[in-house]
Amino acid sequence: MNFSNYSVLFRLSFLRLLAFCIPVFILVSCGFFDPVEESETEIIEVVKDSILIADKFNSKVLLMGMEILMVDQYFETIADLSHLNNQFVEISGCTDSIYNTVPEYCDGYKMVALNYNGKSGFVRGDQAFELVKSINTKKQIFNSDSIEFIATGNFGIGVSDDEGLTFCDFHEPTLIQDSKNNYLGVVRMVKNELYQGDYAYFQLSANDMVAEEVDRVFYQNDTLAANIRAHYQEGGAEFLILFYLDDQSRYWAEIVSKKLLEY
Repeated sequence: MNFSNYSVLFRLSFLRLLAFCIPVFILVSCGFFDPVEESETEIIEVVKDSILIADKFNSKVLLMGMEILMVDQYFETIADLSHLNNQFVEISGCTDSIYNTVPEYCDGYKMVALNYNGKSGFVRGDQAFELVKSINTKKQIFNSDSIEFIATGNFGIGVSDDEGLTFCDFHEPTLIQDSKNNYLGVVRMVKNELYQGDYAYFQLSANDMVAEEVDRVFYQNDTLAANIRAHYQEGGAEFLILFYLDDQSRYWAEIVSKKLLEY
């Protein structure tokens, strides 16, 4: 959820802050944090004679994408899984190599392996979002019920790689888990004068420009609310956001106030 259009010079002091704010991804099994030799990350273009081989592990991911295609090990389409958009599935591993259809590093992704309706195949890793640990999120208990904000990370090129910051632009939704309403999923953003972003979902950003965190979760006139703090390279901001379910059991977030902070 990038609340600001600030475009300022990169500073070393912000790098130190960012080091503590980037979510601690649990994608270790995919090799994101494995030690490697000093060499540039290889981007392999998707070609018909490529063979996909996955490192095996089990995890639950949220699939997101208007067109989600399952392919075989040669990248031939074997099933259309677009109907699983915004649904959780089990995956059985991911490739070690990074693939892309164009020679642009930031658009690269690993392929994740899954079984569906008796078929085994792969989907693009930038369409698969795993629940990850993050110091920027929060869980709040209200009597016997709980509200938790959960960070996600996909299998694409993120904010950093083995060689440091990537400066890639990417989106990873922050989910909400509401025990009272038995809800775990994405939160859609309400567009108003305080939010005109292109991304349709609530997210806590952690990149080279901004680091956002949940500061406080509470109820305001029976409506779930949260204070979100954003730390920019210079200064910051605090946002009051209201969260509510619609009649289709979908969660929405609406920014109702913004206050600039000076450090």
